Amino acid sequence: MSSLLKQQATQQSVKLSEIIASINGLSPYHNYSKLLNEQHFYQNSIMLQWSERTVHPVTLRQLANFGKRLTKEKLISGANFVRTEIPTRLALKIKELQRLDFEISNNFHLRQVYESYYHCFNAFRRTGSIDTLDENENFCNFLSNVLDDHLLILPHLMMGSLEVSILQLLPQHRLDEFISSMIRSRISRRLIMEQHISLSRSFLEQEKNGGAVVLDKSPDFVGLVRNIQGFSYQS
Repeated sequence: MSSLLKQQATQQSVKLSEIIASINGLSPYHNYSKLLNEQHFYQNSIMLQWSERTVHPVTLRQLANFGKRLTKEKLISGANFVRTEIPTRLALKIKELQRLDFEISNNFHLRQVYESYYHCFNAFRRTGSIDTLDENENFCNFLSNVLDDHLLILPHLMMGSLEVSILQLLPQHRLDEFISSMIRSRISRRLIMEQHISLSRSFLEQEKNGGAVVLDKSPDFVGLVRNIQGFSYQS
């Protein structure tokens, strides 16, 4: 009799644990997400401070002219500009994602974008001041990794917007404005990072060749940007 009672108690205990697990699974937050949880939105003070900083609009003409008569001092100054400008722009996009209704920001694809942006923001803001060419070289390697890691952002944005549109979770004009803003900002950030990597490589080549200008001959080289007016990236 006692063994039967023990068996029944064990079965009841198993069922109870299964019920508890099922209840926990009903949470809107996913266990595998380290960011979208009950506490995350209350740990935003640093990100919000960055989002209040001023974004510096950059034109293609400015980017093209910056590479003329490049010196070590200008290169280091450019590196520190990228180091502070990118997290400022990321903070604005993170804040924009947070303002979406939860059922939208919790979309699988948009959640990937949010988490990628937040991890990237944290990585940038923890990067110290760049004062030497060696530190700049390490920073360029970091930028290259960021560019590679974020190659999937655009497909996630497209799929997320498509699902939001199908479910009619957001008026179409607002969805178009949101996606357009995200894409413009993505283009501007990538352009700023790629420009600095390119200038750094060109400067090192000039140093090796006694100051002679050496054009990039890599397979993806398409030419130089020169004096294009009226085009500004600032998102």
